[in-house]
Amino acid sequence: MAKETRCDWIDIAKGIAIFLMVMGHTSIPVCISKYIWSFHMPLFFVVSGMLFDPSKWNGFKKFFLKRVYSLVIPYLFFSVIVFIGYAGTEYSNAKELLVGWKGYALWFVPVLFFGGIILYWITKKATLIITCLSVLVILAIGYTQFLLNIHLPYKIEVVPFSLFFLSVGYLTKNKLREIKIDWIVLALCGIVTITLSQVLPKLDMCENDFGLILPNLFNACLGVFFIFQFSKRLTEFPHKVVLPIIWLGRNTLFVMAFSQLFNYWILTLLDKTPLPHNIQLPFRYVLIFAFIYVASILLRKFLPMLVGDGNWHKSLKDKK
Repeated sequence: MAKETRCDWIDIAKGIAIFLMVMGHTSIPVCISKYIWSFHMPLFFVVSGMLFDPSKWNGFKKFFLKRVYSLVIPYLFFSVIVFIGYAGTEYSNAKELLVGWKGYALWFVPVLFFGGIILYWITKKATLIITCLSVLVILAIGYTQFLLNIHLPYKIEVVPFSLFFLSVGYLTKNKLREIKIDWIVLALCGIVTITLSQVLPKLDMCENDFGLILPNLFNACLGVFFIFQFSKRLTEFPHKVVLPIIWLGRNTLFVMAFSQLFNYWILTLLDKTPLPHNIQLPFRYVLIFAFIYVASILLRKFLPMLVGDGNWHKSLKDKK
């Protein structure tokens, strides 16, 4: 690739994280699972914070409507599909549909929606110091809910946790874009974050589980930083080599919506075949992403308003 673009390395980072998320929902060794969970969901919130720009919106109403069109409507649409697709299983439950998903990846969407609303008001109304203090206070509220084992509809208890990572991305976005470390430092970062992920308690944003709050937050940030830097290095490869990862990074919502459902369907079918497990697993990955690719094309073509397609509501944006 002749020249690195910001979009490419960010999309590569998201693509790596979403692929690891799919792996995390399949049968993999515990050590790999602990590493993936130590940073993969925080990465999506950090990226969302990096791309967050309240100055684009002339007033809260337009910002709010854009979030509804790009997050809430797709969430409701995909939730109905998942509900129907899991007919006869634990996910085909009216409670899951009405109060939010417990372990299904779509839990991320309402948390991002509410976290973005809070970040908008904080950054619009507060100085840098007040913003940082506000985020820490809200984080303390989220940690208290973790200690008291409080769970709310639509994973609202996770919003303070998400706000921390959204704020990290928002407040450090310029530095994160500019910094590029050499391979030796990159390798050291990788060794440290992989090692810490094995000795620290598992971080689980879906369950609002902080583990050991300070070490786990540090390792999550280091893990995100490592993937960012690794992604920047991947932009040095020919574009066609990293294009599939970029595609994944630009279609994370579809992967979150369909990967577990398609995996369930495919696994149900493959279990009826004589294929051994070590052959089934890579075959499942190929089929999952192939089906997601087809679904994304069809839905964007025929139902763009329901899947958060940005082209039809660009008129809402009002740059200063």
